[in-house]
Amino acid sequence: MIIHQSDFSGNERQLKVLMKAIREKDINTWNSFVKRSGKGFKADLKGINLSDFNLREINFSNADLKGADFTGSDLRRANFSGAKLTGACFHSANLQNGKLNSADLKNAIFSKTDLTDASLADSRIKDADFSDSLLNNTNFSGTNIKDLDFKKVNLENIKLDKPVKFKVKADKKDLPDEDQIRSQWLVAQQDEETRKLKRLEEEKRNKEQEDEKIQRKLGKKPDYWKKV
Repeated sequence: MIIHQSDFSGNERQLKVLMKAIREKDINTWNSFVKRSGKGFKADLKGINLSDFNLREINFSNADLKGADFTGSDLRRANFSGAKLTGACFHSANLQNGKLNSADLKNAIFSKTDLTDASLADSRIKDADFSDSLLNNTNFSGTNIKDLDFKKVNLENIKLDKPVKFKVKADKKDLPDEDQIRSQWLVAQQDEETRKLKRLEEEKRNKEQEDEKIQRKLGKKPDYWKKV
């Protein structure tokens, strides 16, 4: 079995144990290795490519998996609790009943991922992508999910410890034609200019009205023929 690992920067010995378990289709080989290594063991598997594999029930708790690729893999009942998964990719993976409690999932990709009955409680998921994912009975308790990317996602059945107002990001194609051409920064700048002009016009009208009041008090008639 040849597995492309050009981006791997972790522990080579641990990689060999894991690849042996995958090659022999016996994930328990890896799980037993983790158990023998003791409670404080933290696997170092940064940048590993584990796409399109059967990794059901694998124990990656507390592992360093930054930048790992799990695209299309079967990760049902996998344990990622406490793992470092910054920038990891789970695109189209099956994470049903997966445990990702207290994991670092910043910038992770979960697009088109099945997270049915998975738990991400108390995890850190800033800027993670959950677009088009399946979140059925998924647990987000203790997790800040307000600004995440939830395009094309049904959020009715997720678990939360308190109500959250979601801000779903819109695709550029969903914006009006005029806004598709302009960048978000330019739109905001032009909106501010419009508000500024309206404010100046209102201030000008108020000043003119005040001037007329003063002139009436002084017994002067306003000069309607004066060029503005």
